[in-house]
Amino acid sequence: MPTRVKNRLGALSAAFGLSIAGLVAVPSAAFANSADNAVAWAAARIGQMDYYLRCLPFVRDAYLSTGVEIGTGYGNPVEYWNGHSTGRHTDTTPPIGALVFWGATATNADGHVAISEGGGSVISSYERTTSVIHRFAIADRNAGGYPYLGWMMPPGVAAGIGTIGKGGGFASSWSHSRLDVWTRMPAPVNGSNLGHRWFQDTWQPWEVIALPAAQLMTSEPAVVSWGVGRIEVFARGQASDLIHAWLADGVWHGWESFGGCVLGAPTATSWETGRLDVLVRGCDVINGTNLVHKWLPPGGPWQPWELIPATQAMDSSPAVVSWGANRLDFFARGGSGDLLHGWYASDGWHAWEALGGCIVGAPSASTWGVNRLDAWVQSCNSTGANIVHKFFDGNGWHPYELAPPSGVRVAGTPAAVSWSEGRIDVFARGEGGDLLHWWLDGSWGGPESLGGTGVYL
Repeated sequence: MPTRVKNRLGALSAAFGLSIAGLVAVPSAAFANSADNAVAWAAARIGQMDYYLRCLPFVRDAYLSTGVEIGTGYGNPVEYWNGHSTGRHTDTTPPIGALVFWGATATNADGHVAISEGGGSVISSYERTTSVIHRFAIADRNAGGYPYLGWMMPPGVAAGIGTIGKGGGFASSWSHSRLDVWTRMPAPVNGSNLGHRWFQDTWQPWEVIALPAAQLMTSEPAVVSWGVGRIEVFARGQASDLIHAWLADGVWHGWESFGGCVLGAPTATSWETGRLDVLVRGCDVINGTNLVHKWLPPGGPWQPWELIPATQAMDSSPAVVSWGANRLDFFARGGSGDLLHGWYASDGWHAWEALGGCIVGAPSASTWGVNRLDAWVQSCNSTGANIVHKFFDGNGWHPYELAPPSGVRVAGTPAAVSWSEGRIDVFARGEGGDLLHWWLDGSWGGPESLGGTGVYL
């Protein structure tokens, strides 16, 4: 090996604790996003008249669409519930993809079943006075006097993680109708500069998150959620290292340092409960690549840093999403100012393919399900609207478009997140310094200003 390459590998090893043997693919995980995809199938049918008085076939077909048979030979939801003595739970916080049951009433001996989308909400066929497929809160039906039985996951199915690959930039979501946005505040409060604002039916005020181990971020945060109430935050620390904080059971933990030498902001995603993948732009280019990876399997521990083989070095921080098990899609700006796309699949790492364009700063990415990718960039044009969108739908990449179509010019890298099929929320700093929000839900809405004085890199 040439001395220059040895020296550069030595520098990277010192920073990341990495050797050339780190150039390996991620081991596969035994997980399929059946629960997430079944919920997406159900959500896509909201408003339709299908499955009138057929609630059990509705949830069965939701899972059949993913290749999972939840069971046959049951005449109604009460029979199904009584036929499964194990795996039943009686709390009212079922995970994503759970089958949620109510018992018989004086006018309905069959009971009812719906599919949970997390956060205490379910998607249902006809019930009470609503004849179309719709969503409702478990608490609302219970308050109406309907006997709640509980919930269970279909046999052999793991709970969903919610929106697949959500977050990774400064926006995240852990369930339907839940949004969290994050910022690096310009003025620290009690040793923290992690700013937060969240939406659940209505936007809550900005707050600064106080963490047990005081540390200031020196980059935009990257945030991902793999379950209801669970948030993972990554950033570059004051020593240019990767730092990590997390919210679990209502309690914040961190910061902890993973070392390394990071340029710009990290990015993170999750393809199953307890799984985390973090990508960063390393401080040095080794063998033509500066894409570095660290990951946590379910149950831990964190795995060593590894250098990802690539055909060229990135010229920005990366953005990563996951549409399902053993799949990562990542994006960055190339040396020519174009958009680059790479991916990890069962056959290993693939980096890069060029998607053209002329972009400023780092890209962002979102996905709402298998074979759907949305890339968001700040374009190079000097006048007019400058958020540009490119998407992949399984049939190929579609041309760039100005989206959202509001004519508004932004002054920072956009972030996007999707909480369900067909729904995308996009955020970016406006030229006035405030945070702007657009949303796609059949048609585009916004922008609305969320205020704030955060710094977005």
